[in-house]
Amino acid sequence: MNDILMLVIFVLISIYIIFKNRNLLKGLTKFQISGVLISYLITIVLAFICIYYGGNWLAGFFTNFILRLIIKIIVIYIVLAICVNLLNKVTTKFTK
Repeated sequence: MNDILMLVIFVLISIYIIFKNRNLLKGLTKFQISGVLISYLITIVLAFICIYYGGNWLAGFFTNFILRLIIKIIVIYIVLAICVNLLNKVTTKFTK
């Protein structure tokens, strides 16, 4: 049930963001839109892999629950910071 709720929230937020930026999207070509969409999907997959597998791998070295939680939060923060920077660079190159 929790997974379905998160999926619905993701879809609703995505629709809201697309609707909010529809004027900007109208100015882009189909190639630019597809390039941005593909770069977002690739970044989401890479971030998931790094957070899930990398975070669990690093946290596996520690037995203390609080320390494991802190390590996971640090991994999430670092991965998201890197992904946001990469997405900004890639979308700037696609949209100019």
